[in-house]
Amino acid sequence: MMNFSWMLAGLIRLLGPFLLLLIWHRKTGARCYPALIAYGVCLPVFIVGAAIRSGLSQEDIVSFCLQRGL
Repeated sequence: MMNFSWMLAGLIRLLGPFLLLLIWHRKTGARCYPALIAYGVCLPVFIVGAAIRSGLSQEDIVSFCLQRGL
């Protein structure tokens, strides 16, 4: 059950901004192109940041500060 909740939380985190964008576009009629570019840029940055946070040891002061900064 825990794996399902983690998968659900991950899907909500990934699809949440996209669904909000679609709702916003339908209500206001604004262009979606700039928001899609921002989403495409931010998503890999979030993935790299999560990988760095999970993989660094906290024994070294530089990696500890880098991990807390991210």
